Amino acid sequence: LGTNATIADTDGDGVPDGLEVRAGLSPTVSNEGRDVDGDGVRDVDEVMRGTNPLVADAELGALVPRVEVVDDTDIGNGARCFRYTVTKLPMVATKEGRAPSVFTPAGANQFKLWFSWAPKDASFSVGEWASACAWARLDGEKRVPASLSLELERVAFGPPQDGSRQCAGETEALKR
Repeated sequence: LGTNATIADTDGDGVPDGLEVRAGLSPTVSNEGRDVDGDGVRDVDEVMRGTNPLVADAELGALVPRVEVVDDTDIGNGARCFRYTVTKLPMVATKEGRAPSVFTPAGANQFKLWFSWAPKDASFSVGEWASACAWARLDGEKRVPASLSLELERVAFGPPQDGSRQCAGETEALKR
C-alpha cells in the first residue's frame, strides 16, 4: 500500500493507516480537511464516528460535535495535561436491539472519544491511541443519565480495542 511500517499514520492526517484502508481511503494521501462525499463532514470525522466517508449522509452535516480545550497545563518533564469540553453531541433515534453482550434500549446512543498523542518533536513516532466511551439515551423527552456534563479521568481511556472497560453512564442508560 506504500505505507511507512514504522509509524501508525503515514500521511499524517490524524487517522491510522488501517482505519483509512477499511474506510476506502488512501493511507498515503492526507484527508486532512477533505470531504470526499460532500456531505459537510470531513472524511477524518466520518472515519472516527464510524460513518462512510464515501457516501453522503445529508443529516450528518448538522451533527458535528465541537471540541474546545479549556485548560492546557505544563505538568513537567515536557508533558502537558489538557482539559477540554465536547459540545453539540447529537442524540439520534435508534431502535431496540442487542449487541453481542449488551441489550440496547430504543433511543440509546454510545459516544466514543478518540485521542492520539506523541512527543511534539517526534515526527516519526507511532504515538499512542486511546479511547473512552459514554452511553446516554432518550426516554421520551428525558435524557438518561440526566446530567448534561460528564467528567472522564485518564483511567477511563484505554487502547481502542479494549472492550472490557465499562462506558460512562452505561449502568443507567442501558437499564431495561
